[in-house]
Amino acid sequence: MATQLTQPHPLIYIHGYGQGDLWYCIDLQSLPEQLSPVAEIAVEYGGSWAVIGEHIYWAGGIKHCEAYFSTELYRHKMAYSSMELYRHKITSPNPSSWEIVSSSKKLRRNQACVFALDRKIYVLGGKKNSDEAEMDDYGRFCGEVYDVDTQIWDLCALNVQDFATFTSCTTVLMKNKEGEAIVLCYSILTGHLLFYNVHEDDFKFEVHPHFNIRERPDKIPNGFDENDSGKLFRVATSVRPVVSNSILYWFTSDLRLYGYDFSEQRWFKSTRRENRMDKIKSVLYDGFS
Repeated sequence: MATQLTQPHPLIYIHGYGQGDLWYCIDLQSLPEQLSPVAEIAVEYGGSWAVIGEHIYWAGGIKHCEAYFSTELYRHKMAYSSMELYRHKITSPNPSSWEIVSSSKKLRRNQACVFALDRKIYVLGGKKNSDEAEMDDYGRFCGEVYDVDTQIWDLCALNVQDFATFTSCTTVLMKNKEGEAIVLCYSILTGHLLFYNVHEDDFKFEVHPHFNIRERPDKIPNGFDENDSGKLFRVATSVRPVVSNSILYWFTSDLRLYGYDFSEQRWFKSTRRENRMDKIKSVLYDGFS
């Protein structure tokens, strides 16, 4: 879910899944009686998205090609990381009418972090398939940025080589005390946090020993039990958190709130609620889209 605050009044975009990826748009000043999708995409999956004006941008997806590979039991359609940047206008009468804006990216990635800032689309991190060869000169960069007005791609800063792969689920956009846009990437397996300053195009790397959570007794934070550790590990590796001040927040399906204060390097949790929600996927906060 994302709020778009560049409009005269707030709009909320909700991203979900049906036969493909679906988007809904809610005008808070004119709530609809029934929701209908304003966009859906089926040519790719596993990507991420951002909003600029009336357009949804999609990048970092996975495509199926016509080739197959076979095992003893199954015949599988081969997949590869897409290099296309798509755009859809939410006022279009056809929710499936996506156009390819550009396909000139040098970095082939899927499950990348995508966000919009100052009319630019940032595509950071992500994964590549083992059979996707890549030039070393490009592979060392953390991502690319596309300027919507000039229609030009630029490479972003050099990546920290020993940092774990980061995807859209383990990346969140925030602001620091000076009001600068910061992309926070984390690895809950290694206990590492990476802070990317968008305007300075520079990284800061931090080691957080208490952030290293695994389903092991020696990796459980104080005040947590093994059940907490298991739920937290699953949600923190598959659901994008909300960030406020210096705290990352995650909700689990039983509506328990977990938080990690990366300034004080400590964990905390709320009491469990009686209600339950299934299939929580992502929440985006504070107008970044």
